[in-house]
Parts: sequence; C-alpha cells; structure tokens
Amino acid sequence: MLSDVINYEEVKTEWIYDAVQKESVFVLDVRNTSEWKQGHIPQAMHVMLGDLQNQHYKIPNDKPRVFIVN
Repeated sequence: MLSDVINYEEVKTEWIYDAVQKESVFVLDVRNTSEWKQGHIPQAMHVMLGDLQNQHYKIPNDKPRVFIVN
C-alpha cells in the first residue's frame, strides 16, 4: 500500500520507455480521466488517485512500480 513506500525517484521518459519495452516495471497512471484520455502509456493501468486506496490490491508488487502523475 502507499504507506509502505520507502523511497522514490523521478525518472526520465526514456527510462520508462525502455523499462516498459523490457516489461521490467508496472506502470500506474493516477491522473484524472480527461488527462488519461488525452494520452497515456498503452501498457499502463489507470486508477485515479482518489480511488487508489480502494484499488491498491490490483497493483502487483513483484516488480518496480512507475506512477504517472501530473
């Protein structure tokens, strides 16, 4: 769950692209629906930030997670 986050770092778009291609990360987009519809990473899961606490069980923990925020 989010309260378990120990550390984080900002990463560059190129790093995310490479990691997604290698399937070495899980991408979660927490932006609102209108932002999601304007464009998103096809492999990303969309859960709005306000719903994250109720949907956290859908987020795998077997690989690093990348959160897309605005």
